[in-house]
Amino acid sequence: MEPPSVPAVLSSADRERVVASLRDFFPETDSGALDAAVVTGVSREFGEGAVLLAEGSAADDVLVLCAGRVHVYARNAEGALVGVATVATPGALLGEQALTAGRQFRNATVLALVPTRVAAIPGEAFRALLAGDEHARAVLAARGADQSLGRLQALTRELGSLTSERPAALPTSRQLAPGAVLFAPGEPAGAAFFVVSGQVGLFHPGCPVPHESIGPGLLFGEREVLDESPRALRAVALGPTEVLVVEGSVLRSSRQEGGALGTILEGLAYVHAMPQFGSAYRYLGQVGGESCFVTDYQQASGLRIRVRQFPRQRRAEAGRVEAFSGSAESVASPDGEVSLRLAADGAVLGVAAPQAWRRLPEVMALLLRGGRLEVWQRESFRSSGDLLLEDAAFRAAGGQEVICGCTNTSSSTLRLAARGAGGVEDLVRLTGAGGIGGGCRGRLPAFLGPADFSLCRLGTQPLAEGS
Repeated sequence: MEPPSVPAVLSSADRERVVASLRDFFPETDSGALDAAVVTGVSREFGEGAVLLAEGSAADDVLVLCAGRVHVYARNAEGALVGVATVATPGALLGEQALTAGRQFRNATVLALVPTRVAAIPGEAFRALLAGDEHARAVLAARGADQSLGRLQALTRELGSLTSERPAALPTSRQLAPGAVLFAPGEPAGAAFFVVSGQVGLFHPGCPVPHESIGPGLLFGEREVLDESPRALRAVALGPTEVLVVEGSVLRSSRQEGGALGTILEGLAYVHAMPQFGSAYRYLGQVGGESCFVTDYQQASGLRIRVRQFPRQRRAEAGRVEAFSGSAESVASPDGEVSLRLAADGAVLGVAAPQAWRRLPEVMALLLRGGRLEVWQRESFRSSGDLLLEDAAFRAAGGQEVICGCTNTSSSTLRLAARGAGGVEDLVRLTGAGGIGGGCRGRLPAFLGPADFSLCRLGTQPLAEGS
């Protein structure tokens, strides 16, 4: 890849092309002001594969394509480039959105597909032209909305097309400096936010460390909007960050009508925070070409667990991030729907199962805590698909039943939370119970009724040999 050439004086042909481009874009600006801006420009040449503009960099000029072809990219949470658009029309503007009011940095990366030549106009000169041309400002705002929609579609393409037509309320873009607060506890919730680049940390009131970080490709803040409740957390940009603002009316319509945004909303119901297991970082990832919600848990012990939830398949996978050095085996249920990765001593290293599998919360708890399955439990799983785990088998102090094995949420905790809860979703939000596999959600409605009860399950099942 060749570096860009040293800036040179614009040729007469390129100068005429730039003047024509600016005249079309600034119809209300006199020719003298346009000529003055063009005089400040320089010519730059880029080899194939060279970076013309870098996402996250400061915006100090606007480029006018004179010759060649470029492609515009966004980056996903794993740092991979996601193609957004190809530009090959001489006179096309590149990087102009970064110079609009409220912008602080580039929101995309532009690479040369072939040897390319551009004219670079200083940002100060371009902003001066914008200040005096209302038509150009309106055009730039409309282009920005279209580009925001394009980036949203690119980052969620594997979840399906957002819509076959242009949405009634296009998402608007906001750029945040490191440390900027997007919302605070107690504030009304009128919109959700889709992370385009950077990271947003979610903080409990009074806590200096985020219990969850949201990366590119995911919505956050949607639950309060849909529940019409005030914000419960503080959202802070952890670095240079860009988000798209998705209004509440769009969220409610998408939940009813489906589509990609509706799929995202449905999938997010299964990836609520689990603060009891360390900090969490969530983002949109890909496995085998299919998008999934990824949650990386970093525990105090240093153990890292990665959970992937596939909304279209309604399946979940979880396992240790670091490679396991000892011997291990994969064990499948008789129907092949559930697979466990086990160490030689029975320690649970991973699980892949339908999202609705009723044992998923208990197995997730074993995985997150480094728990083991006994030999007879492994044999039972091979023969019947059941682990012979007692529901709510994990016990807390005082004999309290642990209802959600994933979050270690006990029955007494749920009873206390139910006093201020209006429904199951409130219990999930307040306690985290039911927020990962969803297997214990069927137990939660009982806590919204009378408090004087005990949960139990009666049934018979042949035991595996050796139990």
